Amino acid sequence: MTPDFRPRIAPPPPPATRRDLRQWMEAASCDPGAYSFAGEPIAEGFILAQVGNSWHLIFTERGQESIISRHETEADLVEEVCRIVAADRWICGRLLATRSSEKEARALALAVKLRGLAVFVDHPPGLGHRVFVHGADLARCHDLNPNDAS
Repeated sequence: MTPDFRPRIAPPPPPATRRDLRQWMEAASCDPGAYSFAGEPIAEGFILAQVGNSWHLIFTERGQESIISRHETEADLVEEVCRIVAADRWICGRLLATRSSEKEARALALAVKLRGLAVFVDHPPGLGHRVFVHGADLARCHDLNPNDAS
């Protein structure tokens, strides 16, 4: 079952700029790599960009960019992104650790659960057994992953 890693705090009413949006997303422990707020390229995620006199929401994945929407104002763009972020069940999901064996990953996941925290384990081909937690809970789990440099 997919966990709910949506933001736990509501956005300030209402964020009207990309700066306000970014501050809220950082406070909510959203994945900082999932969004580009200044139009710079990223590997995968959403790019918020001013293009001429309009504001674009662009999704990029595997080097391919698709314009999702165009807006007349930055505030309209930010409003749409707020809706997307609030509904995204993975936006605050953060990688706690990768383990080589399922047994190690399940043991780590159990330790996280015993702390009353949401956890998710997956095993995509070639990437090991990954353990995810809510971004706001990373600090509460750091001692469970002492070899992690982050």
